[in-house]
Amino acid sequence: MNSVMGAHIHAGKEGQNGPMVAGLFNPTMSGPATGAVNGQLSKGTIKSADLTGPMGGKQLSDLVNLLKTGGGYVNVHTTQNQNGEIRGQVSSGNATSNTSVSNPPASTTTSSSPSY
Repeated sequence: MNSVMGAHIHAGKEGQNGPMVAGLFNPTMSGPATGAVNGQLSKGTIKSADLTGPMGGKQLSDLVNLLKTGGGYVNVHTTQNQNGEIRGQVSSGNATSNTSVSNPPASTTTSSSPSY
């Protein structure tokens, strides 16, 4: 994949577009686009303070619940397709959240793209 401008988690069921709720790579899409990407695009930690849009002010457990129920997708934006080059619905039967503490530990998210 070439010229990636940004990657985000969005709220939205399969077939529905929705607002960004967390950034994965260059969230504001204000930095320069990448060159060719073959493999891992980004690695980092999402904290509650990083949540935006309808998730702003919420806990990571809310994001986990959104993803567990198929209510979120990842969109990778490129200069050629600024509205989204690749979209993938996120779901996991193994995702868990720790709701017994007031500030759950940070979750780590890794974005990658296959070779094209």
